[in-house]
Amino acid sequence: RVEGRKAVNPPKTGSVKKAVPAISAQRDASRSGRRIVVFTAIAGGYDELKIPEARSDRCDFVCFTDRDIPGDRGWKLRPMDYLASEPARAARYLKTHPHAYFQEYDWSIWVDANLLIKADLAELVDGLEREGQVFATYVHPHRDCAYSEAAEVIARGLDTAERVDSQVQRYKNAGYPPNNGLAETNVLVRRHNDPRVLEVNLGWWREVENGSHRDQLSLNFVAHKCLLKLGQLAKRGISVRNDPRFSRFLHGSESKYQLPDRIAEAIDSTPASVPIWESKAGPGLTTPGDLALYDSIPVDIV
Repeated sequence: RVEGRKAVNPPKTGSVKKAVPAISAQRDASRSGRRIVVFTAIAGGYDELKIPEARSDRCDFVCFTDRDIPGDRGWKLRPMDYLASEPARAARYLKTHPHAYFQEYDWSIWVDANLLIKADLAELVDGLEREGQVFATYVHPHRDCAYSEAAEVIARGLDTAERVDSQVQRYKNAGYPPNNGLAETNVLVRRHNDPRVLEVNLGWWREVENGSHRDQLSLNFVAHKCLLKLGQLAKRGISVRNDPRFSRFLHGSESKYQLPDRIAEAIDSTPASVPIWESKAGPGLTTPGDLALYDSIPVDIV
């Protein structure tokens, strides 16, 4: 496979717009005097770009993308300059390299493209500065262990067992302890030019580049190895699923959460006068206990 940064220096005639994206970022920051950049990436049509419901005058908003996105959605669009055989891996490169693209900003806030921003995210930076933190994430609401995350990745078919098992075996050989915490990496707030953060970002990318693209698997391991304690954007139990500063959408769609087929089929075939748990129409769906299996899934009710 062919992967890596596109050759951009010197730019050919007529290709100035594709020169190093960091140059544009520097100019934006210099003109605006802003210290914070909020950024995201959309590759392979995996998500639709969300228009922020709240914006801060202290932030610039940048989206890296490999396709045309029509209309003004409140983001500065920049072409992706990293080639990868997997679109997700290209997005991970951008995610782990804010120092390469945003040198003139003091802070960067990565937001997964399936999240809708509903609050002033500059306040996240204010909180970290008060606490003396340089890198913070949400705490994973369901797991606290990289090894448990690995098992989940394999069980859900999110990556190959061979690749994941090899990676976690290396962690075990290095003496990385179980239950050492697990970050949820859909929102990252970083003082990205800080040498400690730079070390973690580069180490994190090496794990993603050479191992699983599921980056939650490796962040805590790298931070532990680099002796950097990750800060928390909220107390345990609060994540983008229930934090009012965000709304979380399904990947690949701007629609609200779609019910699993098993539940949707049962609802469609059940007369309104019959409680869903009394219906025999849904295959295997006969009691409220079955519905409890989906308690952890966020559902928007309109």
